Amino acid sequence: MLEIPEILMLPRTGQTVSYRTGDDGDIRAGWAHAPRFVVSGNLVVDNHTGLMWVREIPKIIPGGNAVAVPFARGVWSPASAYAVGDLVQGDGSPDALYYVCTQAHTNHEPPNASYWMATPWTSSAANLTTPATMVFTAAIDACNALVYAGFTDWRLPNLMELCSLFNCDSTSTAVYPEFANWPSGVHGSSSCHAANTTQWCIVYFGYPNTSTGPRTTAYIARPVRSL
Repeated sequence: MLEIPEILMLPRTGQTVSYRTGDDGDIRAGWAHAPRFVVSGNLVVDNHTGLMWVREIPKIIPGGNAVAVPFARGVWSPASAYAVGDLVQGDGSPDALYYVCTQAHTNHEPPNASYWMATPWTSSAANLTTPATMVFTAAIDACNALVYAGFTDWRLPNLMELCSLFNCDSTSTAVYPEFANWPSGVHGSSSCHAANTTQWCIVYFGYPNTSTGPRTTAYIARPVRSL
């Protein structure tokens, strides 16, 4: 006798406008969990998929809670006195890591673990307007290393997890409104192209669409974790 497994329905695409009978906006197939998304500070829980997302990537400060504006001090200087929470760039190069001061001090140079904690995010994340972009290996390592909001099991989402956030009812950035300031740029996933493993699967939320890109090309890395 054939056993029927428990069925887990795909989420709806979000489309509510119908352009003809039988299209997605007419049928609205999929599960509509209410509420689907629950926002708590800089975190969003998806009750349908059981995933927790970082809402706004540039607000990440590893080991702590989201802050609106960290106290940026530019490039580290031995003549400066630093306070807890100050954010500095290691050596000023475009790819240099930023460091968060963990103990008030003067002179101690990053990466002194007693006084500084390296962020897993590159310089573009520090201005609180543009998320960091990373190549494939760096994106995986950064998400795995993230300690945020009391959780240490963050990771880079796979292709299906990213696509679960498509909102086909949006006329601009195709993502749900619970995700504030979602950038329209390309997001990288942890999934690779089976026919060409030098390519990783990427997602663009401006249309939306999916594609592949070289693993040496940097894309937005958005951390996720399973509940």
